[in-house]
Amino acid sequence: MTTKRNLFVRLVPCRCLRGEEETVTTLDYSHCSLEQVPKEIFTFEKTLEELYLDANQIEELPKQLFNCQSLHKLSLPDNDLTALPASIANLINLRELDVSKNGIQEFPENIKNCKVLTVVEASVNPISKLPDGFSQLLNLTQLYLNDAFLEFLPANFGRLTKLQILELRENQLKILPKTMSRLTQLERLDLGSNEFTEVPEVLEQLSGLKEFWMDGNRLTLIPGFIGTLKQLTYLDVSKNNIEVVEEGISGCESLQDLLLSSNSLQQLPESIGSLKKVTTLKIDENQLIYLPDSIGGLVSVEELDCSFNEIETLPSSVGQLSNIRTFAADHNFLTQLPPEISVKMNSFFSFFQIEKWKYVTVLFLHYNKLEFLPEEMGDMQKLKVINLSDNRLKNLPFTFTKLQQLTAMWLSDNQSKPLIPLQKEADPDTQKTVLTNYMFPQQPRTEDVMFISDNESFNPSLWEEQRKQRAQVAFECDEDKDEREAPPREGNLKRYPTPYPDELKNMVKTVQTIVHRLKDEESTEDVAKESKRESQAVSVKDVGVKTSEIVPIKNKADERKQYSAGSSVQKPTEPEAEHCTANSQMAALVKTLQNTKTIVNHEDTLEESEELSSDEEMKMAEMRPPLIETSINQPKVVALSNSKKDDSKDADSLSDEATHNSNQNNSNYPTGKSKVPHDWREQVLRHIEAKKLEKIRVRIDKDPELGFSISGGVGGRGNPFRPEDDGIFVTRVQPEGPASMLLQPGDKIIQANGYSFINIDHGQAVSLLKTFQNAVELIIVREVSS
Repeated sequence: MTTKRNLFVRLVPCRCLRGEEETVTTLDYSHCSLEQVPKEIFTFEKTLEELYLDANQIEELPKQLFNCQSLHKLSLPDNDLTALPASIANLINLRELDVSKNGIQEFPENIKNCKVLTVVEASVNPISKLPDGFSQLLNLTQLYLNDAFLEFLPANFGRLTKLQILELRENQLKILPKTMSRLTQLERLDLGSNEFTEVPEVLEQLSGLKEFWMDGNRLTLIPGFIGTLKQLTYLDVSKNNIEVVEEGISGCESLQDLLLSSNSLQQLPESIGSLKKVTTLKIDENQLIYLPDSIGGLVSVEELDCSFNEIETLPSSVGQLSNIRTFAADHNFLTQLPPEISVKMNSFFSFFQIEKWKYVTVLFLHYNKLEFLPEEMGDMQKLKVINLSDNRLKNLPFTFTKLQQLTAMWLSDNQSKPLIPLQKEADPDTQKTVLTNYMFPQQPRTEDVMFISDNESFNPSLWEEQRKQRAQVAFECDEDKDEREAPPREGNLKRYPTPYPDELKNMVKTVQTIVHRLKDEESTEDVAKESKRESQAVSVKDVGVKTSEIVPIKNKADERKQYSAGSSVQKPTEPEAEHCTANSQMAALVKTLQNTKTIVNHEDTLEESEELSSDEEMKMAEMRPPLIETSINQPKVVALSNSKKDDSKDADSLSDEATHNSNQNNSNYPTGKSKVPHDWREQVLRHIEAKKLEKIRVRIDKDPELGFSISGGVGGRGNPFRPEDDGIFVTRVQPEGPASMLLQPGDKIIQANGYSFINIDHGQAVSLLKTFQNAVELIIVREVSS
């Protein structure tokens, strides 16, 4: 009998059947997709001490929750709360409250009754202001109010004398109340990303401050009274407009991290060398011309970043930084030497006491004007990464062979592997044994023309810049109308169709505009029926489009010169001009839709004509149009309105407006009143069949670079024109470079100076193009129209 009873008790989870009361102190309902606080919580209201309801969809807190008198910690971050009820004052034993990432707009005044509250996390809420009662939480030690839309703090905020951590990042604060000078126990203060124009004076009284963030403000000066913070270990004032750092900063004798990046500094104070405990100094992205000699006093510094400045020479005292591990001086103008150095020692490293740099592991020296490196650099036994690209080096010291821990040595931006083989040879000038390879001598960097390689991928920012120069598109969508017409759906998730390429949208709307004009202008019943059938073939939402393409051709002579390399372009006569743009756009539309069937849904489709034969469909499927259709003779303007006849503003008026905005001086531009012939489908097919690939031979003289970028290649990340093609494609051409009149984006290079570029690796293609001395003869393939 006893055995059976014990088995029964083990199977029944409720302890009350065993004569015991269940004591629950902690409940965790985080990430449970709850919309309400579970009612079973209230059965433990006498014993519950910690409750976690993180990352749910709770919109309201029930009154029963505040009967949990023993609750010490209430965690409600990442929910949908809009308010804290006044009954929160009943939680007299509450010590930690986390309501971050909600929609709470205010704290109740009677939150002051939570006398033992020590930690409040309320970041990412639209609070905008704190009640005066908040300042009566006298036991508060940690307060987090980041991104809370605060414009000011209560005047009596200084009553929170026990505060140790105060975070007020990403607000709209401009001043601090004077009473904050009483927060002598404050150790961490974060005022980053606010609107301060000067360092608050109350900071001088915060003697216990150890960490101070004030980055992302509008400071222009670091005052000397910052030196009164003797216990300060971390100071971040980056991303301001600081022009001067006063000498008083030397008083921060405990400072370990000093971040002055992205400011307007032209010089550093001489007293900076007094900061003996600094381990990290970041002064990159300023306007520094030199570093003070006292910088050698930073005997504890392990990381020094002075990149992206205008430094021409480094002081000899830099060699005294015996604990340096990471040194970045890239993107400067390091050419001059200190006066005490002999002219024969023609490298800025010569004055370093390199034997003291025995712990350095990373050196960034790219984008300078270095011509030589000293042999002593071979003694940096722990060096792992060094970047020497874009300098003027002729070779490397033979002592580099002693760098056994080296894992990456970058000699060029186009380098495909971190380490490349080097061979030794005799320097013809010094007769010393040096190391070299095909990347030496390095070519001088030029600011106006550079060979830019898209290593294993095209450069999206450069491509986007060039695309905007040729076509500027602005969509005007009637989003409210779509929401009103859409049927109501259940659930929180909404499914949106895959976004289409801008060019595909433009082409679809172009055909719809043509159909709309035919419907309005043709009076006969037959034409009306025809236009109706065509309008049913295209179904898109009401979208207004204004497109203006800017063709970078200065005059007719430049135009002829640009396309003399093989593009055959025939300017239409006056009677044909009305139909030229529309026909070409419709042709591009049919081609693009054939190649992008998988991304077009039922709302944006162009149905195939029943009259098309299978051969014609195959031809259309094989064609791949360029990413952007450009009109050589005139900029194209497309304006579309798919509204009914009662709309007051039709496609013609939109087209005229877009034409006026895009090119007022273009007299030959076809207006919205142009008509399309009834056989436009046949013309589309004839246009598609006329498309062909033409092989062109061009010769480019280096000046001193080639002036164009490439992407693609075997093993690369593809190209923006034909992703499935492993060939080498031109992605960008410098406007005034040697290739500006010869190449254009989309050209596929198949040969260069007799070397085949078919099935070639990207890095190998770049290396070949760089090694050609004077001129390069290319054979390219370009898609042209007959």
